Amino acid sequence: MNSEPNAIELQIAEYFSAIRSKDLKRLMLTLSQDARLYDPVGQPPQIGAAQIEDFFARVFDSFREVRLTEESMYVCGTSVAVKWVGTAIGPGGVSCAFAGIDTFECTEMGRINEIRAYWNAAPVMALLAL
Repeated sequence: MNSEPNAIELQIAEYFSAIRSKDLKRLMLTLSQDARLYDPVGQPPQIGAAQIEDFFARVFDSFREVRLTEESMYVCGTSVAVKWVGTAIGPGGVSCAFAGIDTFECTEMGRINEIRAYWNAAPVMALLAL
């Protein structure tokens, strides 16, 4: 049994690491050019690298800190589910904790084609009003 992470696991870990460091360039390198982001699921998707980059730039600019930490990752071929916990610090210095599950569809080489984020954004968005 191979315990070494494969290309997909490494790319998903890099995605979360880039979010924690608010490194937009690193984050975008994990995605395919025509990726789709549903964050949170139920909202209109961000389609393509330019829209996704704009979405994360707004998130990174709006919060002092956004930390998503993987608790568990389940890989089935090129599909991945990740249970994570998060903290965010708003512009006023107030923080909140939240949690969710992201599902990913990846290429064979590990580039992310689709992200579906299942979480309640309301407590995090409330930080922007404080």
